[in-house]
Amino acid sequence: MKLEGFTPGPWHVAAILGNRIVGDETTPTNFDKLQIHNANATVATVYRARDARLIALAPELAEALNAAVSYLEDDSRSPRRREACLSDFRALLARLNS
Repeated sequence: MKLEGFTPGPWHVAAILGNRIVGDETTPTNFDKLQIHNANATVATVYRARDARLIALAPELAEALNAAVSYLEDDSRSPRRREACLSDFRALLARLNS
């Protein structure tokens, strides 16, 4: 299933202090807010780094979920495809929990 109607990814996080970008979600505490954006638009503004990471990963999480659903609907269920899905999920969870 193709997702439509959403701001296209990838999304990135910018730490904002005043009106200047001073880093990303890994910036310790010297920011006023975090903006999640793609190349053309701001998607959201949040004030906690963990929230920013979760929101910024949304396009990739949706893509991984679509791959998993496709895998589970497939009768052949190849082991290589299963491992690829699991690898994608593990990588996304690692990034989310970093």
